[in-house]
Amino acid sequence: MAGAVDKKLGELGIALPTPASPVANYIPFVRAGAMLFVSGQICLDADGKLVAKGKLGKGVSLEDGQKAARACAINVLAQVKAALGDLDKVKQVIRLGGFINSDPAFLDGPKVMNGASDLMVAVFGDSSLALRASASASTKLPLSMNCSAWAISSASDGSSPTRAGMHEARLASPCYQQMRRSRWKACSRSPDALSRNGRSRLADHKAARTSGSAR
Repeated sequence: MAGAVDKKLGELGIALPTPASPVANYIPFVRAGAMLFVSGQICLDADGKLVAKGKLGKGVSLEDGQKAARACAINVLAQVKAALGDLDKVKQVIRLGGFINSDPAFLDGPKVMNGASDLMVAVFGDSSLALRASASASTKLPLSMNCSAWAISSASDGSSPTRAGMHEARLASPCYQQMRRSRWKACSRSPDALSRNGRSRLADHKAARTSGSAR
């Protein structure tokens, strides 16, 4: 029997696609207690084709960008359903963010991301209006896609999130792990930019990797 959210999606004419498999070394979502972190989803339609391709402000209209952001949000919902089994378990969409492939002169990235935010409100209601991370502009995205989006939500079948639990989830998230690897690589190239404590940690990190017991 379809749940309330599935019925709402039907009223909106939306059929969730089969969640896309990761295209690189990451996982599509991480669950930590009541928190669910969903990795970035791209603007594929039901046929697996990009909704918009190219740059905002340079061949792609604001309206097409919003359609691409909406498609990203639909794919986020598909991953959420795969994680929870039932979208009615979503208590709140806490945070929503995205990357917008745009010309440097294009300044309406937040309006583009409204395509994703508006869908979340239409599906879950005004009470689930999410915090918005910056709609970050990017001069290039993989496959020349126009937009990608990610989300953090809470589920009603998990324990209330604690600060420690949220910190653990952050450490486990693919985005944080990638950022951490990139930061260590940058620090390895420019160790003089680090504080004394930072240089000590970098030396310990290198020693641990050399000994086969990397942290």
